[in-house]
Amino acid sequence: MERRRSLGSVSDRQASDFVNGVPIRWPLVGRSDDLETITESLLGLQAAVMIAGSAGIGKTRLAHEALTVMEAKGYATKWVMASAEARTMTFGALAPWLSKEASAEAQHPLDVARVFRNELFEAHGDRVVLAIDDAHLLDGPSSVMIQQMAATRSAKVLLTVRSDTGAPSTLRSLWKDDTALRVDLSPLNERQTDRLLALALGGPVESTLTVRLWRESEGNPLWLRELVLDGARSGRIHRSSGSWGILPGPFGRTGPRLSELIGARLATLGDSQTGYLEVIALGEPLPLVVARALIPEGELAALNQAGMLAVENHGDRSSVRLGHPLYGEAIRAGLSPLRSADLWRDLAVALESSSPADTTDVRRRVLWRLEAGLPVPSSMLEHAAAVAWRQSDPVQAERFARKALAQGHREASVVLAEALASLGRWRETAEVMSTVDTATVTVDHQCRLLRLRMWQCLFLGHIGTAEETMAEVESLATDATLRDSARALRAVVAFYGGNTERGVNWSEELSAREGLNEQARRLASSALANALAFSGRGDYAVEVATAELTRLGVGETLAFAPHQLMWGFFFGLWRSGRFAEAEPAVNSYYQASIDLCDPSLTPIALSVLGIHLCQVGRIAESRRILAEAVEGLARSDPLHYQAIIAAYLAIAAASGGDLAVVTR
Repeated sequence: MERRRSLGSVSDRQASDFVNGVPIRWPLVGRSDDLETITESLLGLQAAVMIAGSAGIGKTRLAHEALTVMEAKGYATKWVMASAEARTMTFGALAPWLSKEASAEAQHPLDVARVFRNELFEAHGDRVVLAIDDAHLLDGPSSVMIQQMAATRSAKVLLTVRSDTGAPSTLRSLWKDDTALRVDLSPLNERQTDRLLALALGGPVESTLTVRLWRESEGNPLWLRELVLDGARSGRIHRSSGSWGILPGPFGRTGPRLSELIGARLATLGDSQTGYLEVIALGEPLPLVVARALIPEGELAALNQAGMLAVENHGDRSSVRLGHPLYGEAIRAGLSPLRSADLWRDLAVALESSSPADTTDVRRRVLWRLEAGLPVPSSMLEHAAAVAWRQSDPVQAERFARKALAQGHREASVVLAEALASLGRWRETAEVMSTVDTATVTVDHQCRLLRLRMWQCLFLGHIGTAEETMAEVESLATDATLRDSARALRAVVAFYGGNTERGVNWSEELSAREGLNEQARRLASSALANALAFSGRGDYAVEVATAELTRLGVGETLAFAPHQLMWGFFFGLWRSGRFAEAEPAVNSYYQASIDLCDPSLTPIALSVLGIHLCQVGRIAESRRILAEAVEGLARSDPLHYQAIIAAYLAIAAASGGDLAVVTR
């Protein structure tokens, strides 16, 4: 019997994986059913098994595990590694196993096959498994011989093949004719990814890290492994308070090993196709109308067919993304500044030519023009900054606002202050607000500044000062818009001060008014939804919040909804016992927050998820998520939620019988 290294130990390749100086081993997760199917088939009447899947999905690892089981059952095993280089030689991959007689140059390939089969049978009888890794790369004579061996049952045959690469027709005929059982491997799901990470890293893993890695890798174990190693080397993936987590923001540049793996996939493309992918990499998600302006329709279809890009539909708008999230990072990392600037310019021109009057893409328009070094009007910069802030991207809002200020657009100070406040940089917020001459800005800007003043007071615990300030503005304001906004802010202060009935009365009266300004309407709706939810009128709170969410048009993810409105919406659902209705909304809000990579939004969404899990009795999961939320709020808590969420963590811990957490 050919002896191979036991897969229960750390292999040479696995031993080179270190995180914080500790070698890690990647166990087989999510493949137990597949392994059982393969081994039972080989031990039974099946002559051959074909493991199919994309590159990195775990075909080779699973085949090794299957051979380990077969060896334990008394079978001899032989491992063959096919390759593109060996394919250039007849029986190149099988050469290590061919005797001198079988490999004599003068013999016909059919004679070689006959001798090889006879030698296998003489040595092992019918208890041998011949495994061929990457069988789609076998040369013609080798694939014919393997097909004949399976058809005549000369040996048990185990093959791995790439599902996205055409295998020789002789091998395809094996599973089409039912000679071979085909096992198609699926990507790992989120739960399997979480378990694999916890086992490999030797400790609990924050849900945010699991979701981010699962999405970036799309459940591909090889990509997952390399992402973990790259993240650990860069310090983005780290261990804190006993759990593995990830710093906010995008993953950044891929490491050399991952770049090499992705580069091998991209190397199959021609220069023109690579150029098209570079365009998509910078612009993704790229509006389909822009993609069609820059890329011929036939090339788009060919790249889509090859799995290099995907088209997504969002109602009446469609967009194009690269076929795998990691492709974009690898491509962008390889672009020179000059090449990037040229591509940004092409994108900007194509966008403005294809939809010149479309204002929904103002953020994209401004970003692309800035990256291309093209001029951007200050008014457009300020508008894009305001949109970015409303869409939970304060970092981009700050960048655009500062650019507008540098061009003399003084009203951009207001959105800059809002962005800084969202980032928790309150001292800078106050400095920027002090530079604004309220007599020279619009009433809308005055309302927004007043809102920031209120939150400053509340976060400092000065509820009385907040009430006095808002009351003074309401009594002295000559403009109805400013007066109504001050009234709405008083309703918010009343709620946070514990006077829910006053909050309900004031916000309800405002919400019923015709022609109420946008700032006042948003504030009144949020105050009303929260006051109703916390005064036992959950159904009414949900009704108010749902109407406002519909009016705002934030979409199903709810990610761009104001935080305060979301609390009223979710607590209304929980207080009225509508847990089944809350479940998809909570999950959507949580998943979208991770996509946005906003360090202030993610802990809030985690808090929502953790409280929901506690409400429905999933205590262990709730404790994990709420602990992660508290940890995240310790890093970024501009809205001062940490103490509240820590209280809910204590409730979840007490519900699970852990009084130690409660008494800390």
